[in-house]
Amino acid sequence: VTLQGVDRPIRHALSHGRLRDVDVVNCQPTLLSQALQRCGRECPALLEYVSARDSKLKELVEQYGLERDDAKNVFLRAMYGG
Repeated sequence: VTLQGVDRPIRHALSHGRLRDVDVVNCQPTLLSQALQRCGRECPALLEYVSARDSKLKELVEQYGLERDDAKNVFLRAMYGG
C-alpha cells in the first residue's frame, strides 16, 4: 500500500508516528536526465532544470505568481506530457 499519490497534509495526518516520509529532492527530473544520458541522448532543457532548479522555480513563482509547489508541478507535468 502506498500513500504516494495522496496530498501531503492528508498523507502526514494518516501516517503520523507510524511511517517515515522520505523525500528525494529533484528525483524524477534527475533520474530521467540520467536515463537519457545512459541511452546516448540529451535534453538540454531538462539538464538546465536539473542543474539550476531553484532559479528556474523562482522564475515561475515570480513571473506567474505561483506557489513553489505549483511551480514544481509545472515542470513535472511538462516532463510527463500532462
